Order: sequence, then structure tokens, then C-alpha cells
Amino acid sequence: MSAQHPGFAAMQNKIAAKAGVGKKAAGAILASKTREASPAAKKANPRLRRVKPAANQPRSQAHGIMRNMLNGPSQDD
Repeated sequence: MSAQHPGFAAMQNKIAAKAGVGKKAAGAILASKTREASPAAKKANPRLRRVKPAANQPRSQAHGIMRNMLNGPSQDD
């Protein structure tokens, strides 16, 4: 893998450890955030386009977990 990004599996393991969730849930969190990647990010890393769209999946607890990991808990949490 490149120095810029360790890869999907490594990031999945990191999310699982940091958020205290299983690997399957961590994969769902990572896939959700990958789908939300900006056009500039997808241009820089075309492999982001390989993630399939979610099948009728509303924003779930995974979004909140990832938000807390990135920004810290919000006042309403």
C-alpha cells in the first residue's frame, strides 16, 4: 500500500479498535464514509468508486460512531 493510505483492511481494523465495534460494523462505517467521499478525493483515489452503493440503508448508528471518532462527541450525544 502507499504511504498515504494503509488500505481498506487496515483502516477497518483501526476503526474497530478505536470505536469498540466488530469488524463487520467497522467495515460498514468505512464503506459509508467512502460513499460520502468528495469528488476531489475520488479523483485522487479512483478506487473509492469501487464501493457499492448501500441498499436502502438510512444513516445509522455507524454515522454517529464515525462522527464521534473524527470530531469528538457533540453536545447532543
